[in-house]
Amino acid sequence: MNHYILSATSLFLLFPLFTFFNKIQKNIYETILAGLLIINILLSFLFWINPIEKCFVHKLDGIFGKISFVFFSIYTLLIKDLDYIFKLICWICFTIILYLFYWSSICSSNEWCCNNHLFCHSLFHLFISIACMLTFTM
Repeated sequence: MNHYILSATSLFLLFPLFTFFNKIQKNIYETILAGLLIINILLSFLFWINPIEKCFVHKLDGIFGKISFVFFSIYTLLIKDLDYIFKLICWICFTIILYLFYWSSICSSNEWCCNNHLFCHSLFHLFISIACMLTFTM
């Protein structure tokens, strides 16, 4: 599997961004989350074009990715007024994201950019995009 696939899957985050921009009522929390999403898209795309482990862009991508995950989780699960079923769906989605992040990290520790690492991280990008879309649409 080629590492460029992760540049492409980074662009999956454009879908929740389009969802946000098409939303009629926006609040300050979601505006901040959309800003973080833009930073994540740029950093992730740039990093995966030339994925040098532990380079400056890799570190920034990791920092902003973790900050965004925490902020999206707090907003979606604790601040946003959602029905129980939607909160449950979000919990499941966030759990899958954490699981994929863990396995991506394990695989990359064993062999940087191996097929398992790239596959797990691609799924990670997909589920993050789904979770962000859920946050903006519910």
